[in-house]
Amino acid sequence: MYTNRDLICTALLAFAGGVAAGILFAPDSGRASREKIAARLRAERRRIEQQLRAMEEQLSSLEAQLVSAGQEVGEKVREAAQRVQAQLTPDLPGDPDAWKVEDNELGRDLRRMPRR
Repeated sequence: MYTNRDLICTALLAFAGGVAAGILFAPDSGRASREKIAARLRAERRRIEQQLRAMEEQLSSLEAQLVSAGQEVGEKVREAAQRVQAQLTPDLPGDPDAWKVEDNELGRDLRRMPRR
């Protein structure tokens, strides 16, 4: 049966072996490896920044298109509303008193309305 002492010794020997193998078989020195990693990270950062700039340009272009489309739709709605208003307003009297309804007139009209 293995004891805790045997387990700890085995773990320490495995760690020491891994460190020795890493030092012996490393393709470059630690400084060179760090420089390679840093260069790769800088290149990746530049690539990501370029992608972000391209996305910002696309978004600003889409924003301009949406604003333009919104203005066009607003103008069409405004024109349609003016056409409807022009069609309706000639029939409406300009005098606000023409729209007044007397109580007796309202009661008379309500009696004539069909009921269910």
